[in-house]
Amino acid sequence: MICGCNDNNVYHIYNAKPNGDKKGSKLFKAKENSGFCNRNFCKGAARPLKIKVEHVSMGSNKDGDDFLEIDKPCVCYIPGCCCMRPNVIIHNVEHNQR
Repeated sequence: MICGCNDNNVYHIYNAKPNGDKKGSKLFKAKENSGFCNRNFCKGAARPLKIKVEHVSMGSNKDGDDFLEIDKPCVCYIPGCCCMRPNVIIHNVEHNQR
């Protein structure tokens, strides 16, 4: 966040350890791609966004390859109203490139 403005978010997804530790090995990295106005002025369920999830497992032959694309279009959503509910579209984009 610079000067009170949000930047594109990046998330790291880890494997859970069986012994109860919080983090295991890193599996994926999810990068948000949304516009400045969408991030800073559209709030909650109305906010549109696109997220690309890629492999980042160390030692994997798929490191850096795309895994999923998540797309949530903008909707004019009124809480408690059942019309125009937000929806999320998930595309499996994993390819056997190697």
